[in-house]
Amino acid sequence: MRDLKEAVRAREQFLLDLIRGKQQALKRAPEGSGFTSSHGKTVQFFHRMPNGDRIYLKKDDKLIWALAQKEYDQRVLDAAEREIKQIHKLRSLYDDADQAEDQLGRMHPVKQPFVSPIVQPDGEYAREWLNKPFVRSDYHEEHLIYSTEKGERVRSKSEVIIANLLRGHGIPYKYECPLTLRDSFVSPDFTILRIRDRKELYWEHLGRLDDPKYIARNHKKIRDYERAGIFPGTGLILSGETAAEPFDTRLAEQLIKEYCL
Repeated sequence: MRDLKEAVRAREQFLLDLIRGKQQALKRAPEGSGFTSSHGKTVQFFHRMPNGDRIYLKKDDKLIWALAQKEYDQRVLDAAEREIKQIHKLRSLYDDADQAEDQLGRMHPVKQPFVSPIVQPDGEYAREWLNKPFVRSDYHEEHLIYSTEKGERVRSKSEVIIANLLRGHGIPYKYECPLTLRDSFVSPDFTILRIRDRKELYWEHLGRLDDPKYIARNHKKIRDYERAGIFPGTGLILSGETAAEPFDTRLAEQLIKEYCL
């Protein structure tokens, strides 16, 4: 059910963006409409004006392209508006439904520990995820000199900020938890559990983007992620800084709200 709701929300947002875009495009479109008339193998193009007049158009007239695009945009807009009405009906159906997954929470708390639920509660799932042991790499352990609010040691002040922001939002995370990709082994700066869909995300903070060797090394790492099907903007979050342009805490907050909640 969680995946279905997420898919419906994503589709709704896609349609809303599409509707806004096509509405703007239609405002810029030429007046009237285009139509064709066939005579054997010959096709003629015409511009029908709002007053009913029609004007013959030569095949190389750019107005043909504009009128065809206008017709297409109107068709897309009409279809998107019809579909979003159906999505609203679907969402209201599930928002009001007494769903099977909700029944554990409707029982008395004293009884809940004796039940084997069909879906593990989020809090319990997150605790098990966090408590799953892992062996962190000993790569340059001497550089782990900064402390987070959780009491763990990280490599930079920027990573402290990211860790504390995640903790402040109640987002489960692991620092430098090993990850095996297709042809390589990496330790993401942060492995994050997005609770709403129980998906693991990986956050790499690139702290020396003014160092060519550092850029080359991390370029390869990002390509390794991509070859394993983990792409920036979906499964992989990227942030960075240089000496001249330090880490932007507000941007980190926006990244968390966009991808992690």
